[in-house]
Amino acid sequence: MDRDSIDHIITKFHNGTLSDAYNLLGSHLVSNEGATFCVYEKDALQVSVIINGECVYPMNKISDEGLWFLYLPNVKEYDIYEYLVSTKDNKEVIKSDSFAFSTSNHKSVVLDIDRCYLWNDEGYLNKRKIGNITNEPMIIYELDITNWKKSIKSYQELANNLIPYLIEQGFTDLELRLLLNQGMLLPNPLLGDGKDLMYFIDKCHEHNIRVFIDFPFTFFENVFEDITKENPKSINDEYLSIFISALSFWCKYYHVDGIRLNNLSNIIYYQGDISHGINLQGLKFLRTLTDQVATLFPDVLLIAGETIDFPNVTSKVCDHGLGFHYQWDNSWMKDILEFFEEEPLFRKYLSHQINLSLMRTFSQKTIIPLAHTMFSIRKTALIKRMPGDMTERFQNLRLLMGLIFTYPGKKLIYMGNEFAQMNDYYMSNELDWYLYKYSSHVLFNNYVKTLIKLYREEKALYESDHLKSGFIWIDQDHEEHSVFSYVRLSKNQKEVLVVVINSTPLLYKEYKLGLPYQGGYEEILNSDHRDFGGSHKVNEGILTTTEKNHLGFKYTLKLTLPPLGITILKRVNN
Repeated sequence: MDRDSIDHIITKFHNGTLSDAYNLLGSHLVSNEGATFCVYEKDALQVSVIINGECVYPMNKISDEGLWFLYLPNVKEYDIYEYLVSTKDNKEVIKSDSFAFSTSNHKSVVLDIDRCYLWNDEGYLNKRKIGNITNEPMIIYELDITNWKKSIKSYQELANNLIPYLIEQGFTDLELRLLLNQGMLLPNPLLGDGKDLMYFIDKCHEHNIRVFIDFPFTFFENVFEDITKENPKSINDEYLSIFISALSFWCKYYHVDGIRLNNLSNIIYYQGDISHGINLQGLKFLRTLTDQVATLFPDVLLIAGETIDFPNVTSKVCDHGLGFHYQWDNSWMKDILEFFEEEPLFRKYLSHQINLSLMRTFSQKTIIPLAHTMFSIRKTALIKRMPGDMTERFQNLRLLMGLIFTYPGKKLIYMGNEFAQMNDYYMSNELDWYLYKYSSHVLFNNYVKTLIKLYREEKALYESDHLKSGFIWIDQDHEEHSVFSYVRLSKNQKEVLVVVINSTPLLYKEYKLGLPYQGGYEEILNSDHRDFGGSHKVNEGILTTTEKNHLGFKYTLKLTLPPLGITILKRVNN
């Protein structure tokens, strides 16, 4: 590469427009002649490379803004290196390379990433390019890679165990947590190196399972130092090149299907506080980041991993949005859990929380997350948060799951909740796999698998997730009895599902339900069915409407509502 080309790349890096900085920064083998090393240390007096813990080689400063570079002959693939940084306050710090492709014992390793793995997912990626996830079912399994099963020691073992499990359960997507904890471009080494992770993702794609990763909050900390002050200085454009390149790297080299970014309010608002006002520098940074990545990889999903009190989070940047495809609705989950943790007698005082949650669903493209964030502070397992004895707890948990799968929005379930994890969540523990020995947990898992299957089969439950035309409230103000009902419609309005939620322990044998559509309705799921561990208060046969006004609707239907249960009816004729 000639000097003019190198100068052009350096200029692009410093003005924030270099999207493949992974080809500049880090270590790169030069044929059989050695390797280059490049690092950005804007405040360093001197930077040196330490090879294999022994030899120290001073680097050359190739730009006034803080790029350091060195070519070393005789460096081989898998050699170990670190940076020795001399700071302006006369301190020396040894650092690993945040743009290294591999690691060993927290030290960086020279690796030829381009020859690391031969992919077999070309057909999958071609299908991804022409797909439309908005109109498809999405049920994500959120997984902590190191403590799903403690016996698993490699990505190959994870593939052999996890993928059949996901297929059996019916999940369409997988989100990997705790994957990036060494560097921006490094997978967690506890289960193997980059080649092993590539194999794992390749096997997921072979079975049409999308793979999302979390991009940790800690990677943004240096940026926050610049943009969270009351009078912030201009954000270093180099950060844009670094972060755009890091996200692009995972899309290009690891073929990930989506990336979740978290703690974004710390960028959007001064000091992360909405009351302090919008940080225009941070907003520009975030919009540039999402816009550039979306331009380079339009079929990779960008997900805002929190509820951001900001308009148009999931609109394109050109439409004055933040450029994300989806946003986690943590506020929805917080409100719903607060409702379900309350004793049924007093739930009527919290019923407004179910109603108000719908406003966000139609203003943003949302993912309803029963996520790790619900267990980060309060470790308590979900079933232990439900009121009542064990029978009532399982009833409430089935009801909660039914609400999640029938409410508008894509879905995410944190590992263990598919079979009612009992022990509290701690990083040192694996999931309670022994619970599959007990019928109550097997029956609950049968219920969740049935819900997932129903969700994937019924277009009314996913096609119109974010369209008001796909949802009709039947009874949203039934506070006294805490019974809620709504209609879900497919995009063409031909498929009609009716959902009735009884959040009380009372049995209603002839409950009157107002409906906008006449005809016959068949119960396609009842959480009280004996196959799920319920008391089998179900509706059999075809239920037919009568032409009688009720709650503002022209037609009335009578049905049995099980205690603490959800009933899903499908219109079978008109």
